Amino acid sequence: MMLPLQQCSVIEFSDDEMVKGMRTPSLPSAHRILPLLFGRRLTVAQRENKGRLTSRCSRLASASLQRAAERNRYAAVHCENGKAGSKSMSTVQDFQKRLHANYKSDLSLPPTYKYIYGNPVQPVVPLDTAQEGVCIIGAYPSAQFATIDSELDVPVGDNCGPFSTERYFDGSRVRTVASGEELEEAYIAPLGLRREQCWITDLVRIFLFKEGHLAKYRRLGCAWPERETRSQFEDFARQGLHWLEEELSLARPRLVITLGIEVAGILQGVRGRRKRNALLGGDLKEIQLGTAGYPIIHLAHPGIVMRKASERNPWPRLHREKHIPEAREVVERLVLRQ
Repeated sequence: MMLPLQQCSVIEFSDDEMVKGMRTPSLPSAHRILPLLFGRRLTVAQRENKGRLTSRCSRLASASLQRAAERNRYAAVHCENGKAGSKSMSTVQDFQKRLHANYKSDLSLPPTYKYIYGNPVQPVVPLDTAQEGVCIIGAYPSAQFATIDSELDVPVGDNCGPFSTERYFDGSRVRTVASGEELEEAYIAPLGLRREQCWITDLVRIFLFKEGHLAKYRRLGCAWPERETRSQFEDFARQGLHWLEEELSLARPRLVITLGIEVAGILQGVRGRRKRNALLGGDLKEIQLGTAGYPIIHLAHPGIVMRKASERNPWPRLHREKHIPEAREVVERLVLRQ
């Protein structure tokens, strides 16, 4: 009995289904395709229609294989791009590992440089590492704090990252590290940026103990660390400039933004509070690190900006009404319009 061609299910198969599962680059013959599609040997009726089916199958298979070749070429291009991105990420991870392993030894900090329970103070490595965007540089990382035996705000551990937003239980209550939210509220969002466009870091990568922190440690019977380190901020910053030089070469920022007069003064080689205050604003400047130069803006520190404005503290108003609008124009020109 002759089967009408319309009853042959092969006509209903899509082009991709025709060649699904075929891995050989050469075009398969129709007598290999047809049994696969019907799931059995060809009947007499099907063999009689073989000529017509062969032509149809060959055209469909050829077209599908051509499209598969195009997809392979497209995938190869994206694979190369993926390899480049993977290599870049690998380089960033290598920097993070070396910074974590070697930074403290560069500063010659003793083994007793640790928190009250004995956990060592570790370098806080950058976690937000967007390249070819904006690099934001703070002064040094804060820490996690706890209440211990009625002593308030005792530093007990490192933050997860620069300007991170964290919640943790300190043994008495739930605390929130709000520096990440403050950065986004006072700087990133007003500048028209997203955190994903930023490389966020600190000039000094470790928590620094103040005299008040050590006084609390001593009252709690802790003998380490032996000395405060906050007063050594500028020495530590200069000793670690080679890390920032490498970091900026990885970040390749279109714009650098610093926070606070200490960071601005060190990077510009300016001393004295009055001269450093004069560096703050939304106007574009430049720094040179190693052989590379970078466009840079120096803004006020979040700890000052987030306070209530007053005659003694005009920075919140200047930041909001003057510096941020000026800086946003620079961001739009150098970053957002690129």
